[in-house]
Amino acid sequence: MGPVLIWTGKVSPNALKYVVFADYKIYLRFQLLALLLALGIIYKNKIKLKLYPVYALLFVAIARSLFGGPFSVQDKYWKDVQMWARENTPKEALFLTPPEVDGFRVYSQRAIVFDWKAGPGVDTVWWHRLKDFNPESYTCDAVAESYRKMSWEQKTALAKKYGATYIVIPCVEKVAQKPVYKNKKWAVYQLR
Repeated sequence: MGPVLIWTGKVSPNALKYVVFADYKIYLRFQLLALLLALGIIYKNKIKLKLYPVYALLFVAIARSLFGGPFSVQDKYWKDVQMWARENTPKEALFLTPPEVDGFRVYSQRAIVFDWKAGPGVDTVWWHRLKDFNPESYTCDAVAESYRKMSWEQKTALAKKYGATYIVIPCVEKVAQKPVYKNKKWAVYQLR
C-alpha cells in the first residue's frame, strides 16, 4: 500500500501542509485516535446532537477503512494510468494532464504541469500556468473546456513549454501518434 496523504493546512500562497503516513497501520491508528478524541469531546461537553446519520456515516467510513482499504474517489482507469506512470516512467518525468481531473500525483508519484485542485491559491507559478490553459476565465469549467478544445499541436506546445515528457488525454481524442499506454478511458503519449 502506498503512502496516505492527509491535508492539514489551508490553501495559502506558498504553503501546503501534508501529513504522510507511509504505513497504513499508522493511518488506521490515527483515524481511531481522531474518532476517540471526537467522542470524548462530545461526551465531556454533553453535546446532545441529533446527528445520527452523521454518526452512521462516520461508522461506515471507519469500518470501510479498517476492512476494505482506504476510501478513494478516483476512477479505476485514472488510477491505472497513474500506476502505469509510476512503474514505467522515470521519477523526473513531467506529465500534462487534463486540469479538471485531479489526483494524478497520488499514485503515479510523478509531477504534473497543472491541475485545478492543487493550482489556484497555491503559488504564483500555478497562476501563470493557469493562464496558459485559459487566459480569459479562471473557473474550473472554463479551464477544462479550454483544454478540451485545444488541438493536439496546442497541447504538445504547452507540454514542451513546461518540459513535460508525457501527455495524458481521454481515449476519445484522435491522435496520429501511437500511445505508450492506453486503457478504456485514458491514453498516454510520450513526446519526442
